[in-house]
Amino acid sequence: MPSLLAFALLLAPAAPFHAMRPAPAAPALGGRFAAQPPAQARSSVALRAAGTQDDDAFLAEGVRTPLRVFGIGALWLGLIGYIAIGAPGKSEAAQALDSELLAKLVANPFDPSCPALFTVLFNWMGVWPAVYAALLLPGADDQKPVPAVPFLAASVAFGMFAISPYLALREYRGATNRAPASLGGKWFESKLNAAVLGAGAVGLAAWGATAGDFGANVAEFKQLFDTQLFVHATTCDFCCLSLLAVGLVREDVERRGADEKLAALALVPLFGPLAWLLVRPSLNEA
Repeated sequence: MPSLLAFALLLAPAAPFHAMRPAPAAPALGGRFAAQPPAQARSSVALRAAGTQDDDAFLAEGVRTPLRVFGIGALWLGLIGYIAIGAPGKSEAAQALDSELLAKLVANPFDPSCPALFTVLFNWMGVWPAVYAALLLPGADDQKPVPAVPFLAASVAFGMFAISPYLALREYRGATNRAPASLGGKWFESKLNAAVLGAGAVGLAAWGATAGDFGANVAEFKQLFDTQLFVHATTCDFCCLSLLAVGLVREDVERRGADEKLAALALVPLFGPLAWLLVRPSLNEA
């Protein structure tokens, strides 16, 4: 609407048509009638009003960009469609194996009967929600049109399928320099949180690298990826979370006034954002 209003104002004549003809000079009436404001001034006021509306628009500059909103939306819908239609592992036998694998990992995250590399990946997925909380909560106050916490909580179970709508709709907060005031926000802001997450991720990697024959484990994982929906979807989820974290790290680097080159850490899946959490400068206390 604001852009249509501005366009209409540009096409409209600056004054009524009869005012465009030379008018005879009117006799002085001693100021009985107030002077009318020039048409140009009226148009300027209207255009400024339209510009104010543009500043409040959903895709206003510095708040959201079409690339982020529609790009994340397309990624989200695309992955949902792919999992529903194109991903492998839809047979009854494959689904039964998926259910068995999930039950084992929920009961014991290090069940020795489960494939070693997928066990690592499954546990890494539990690290991502905490990483996203650490990146998002500093800019989560008064977010519009939706709050961050429900989506962060849902991402513990549903990964990028839960967090993507929030990432698409949220306002950019690169200028915020205030630390979270809540107890949970302070924990995710702390270096202790970053150290615990980093140690856990490194420990999982070390465990996976030494659990049996690594080459055989890789071959086993590839076979599962090609045949099992649970393994296939979890791997795609991990890759999407890695991709989406790049923009969040870049925003956090700007928020803290750090060297822009540090944003490149996010290009390393999971471990890059974890490294940033360890070295990032602290924000001002609320």
